Amino acid sequence: MKIYVLKQKSVSLPSIFLLLLLFVLPQEAYFQKGNNVFAVSRVISDVKKRYKLNSQDVTKIKPLINRENNDIIQLYARFSTEEPEYSHRLWQEMIVQRRDFETRKVILTKRQKVALRAARTGMEKRLLNYLVGDYVNFLGQLLNLGEFEFNDVQDIFETDKDKKYGLATNYLFNSVLLRKELEIVSEETERAMRKILSNEQWRDYRSLSGPDDSVASL
Repeated sequence: MKIYVLKQKSVSLPSIFLLLLLFVLPQEAYFQKGNNVFAVSRVISDVKKRYKLNSQDVTKIKPLINRENNDIIQLYARFSTEEPEYSHRLWQEMIVQRRDFETRKVILTKRQKVALRAARTGMEKRLLNYLVGDYVNFLGQLLNLGEFEFNDVQDIFETDKDKKYGLATNYLFNSVLLRKELEIVSEETERAMRKILSNEQWRDYRSLSGPDDSVASL
């Protein structure tokens, strides 16, 4: 059973806190403190066990995982604001970051590369889960959704997230096809939302779309 929780519309304190920590503390000191939301210790433990990494492997990839997590945290802080955003702009930035990650020249063994890629994927999925949760809670308040409407909207955006992440993974370097497929999923999501929302709710929902809310620049 899904939990129906609505946030008060206020400045996102966790986002501000994350950014302050990133700028005030040295990066390694920040990660040693183990932020509850985006701690890397669990990620490192998981890939170490899954890929049977030794201490040398962990020493090699740990700073790289920290760097990737730093990028993830900055994305979360940027899009989880007073009005949480789940948009094409988010996907554009995620895709650009992932392309940079995949083309980065780093000397690693095959096992280390696979483990690092798995860590990045896990952190991206965690980011998306948080952002979709923030966004759906925001919509619940903005549109005054009832419990059943809220659950339906949550299902719609969970499906949108999962489909788009799969597309971004499969067609990362095929910009034309990726753009086309992402637009198809977005259209499916909009149709599903239109069926649920009243005319007034639909107008309020559509007012959230900005002029740059497209995947044209992928």
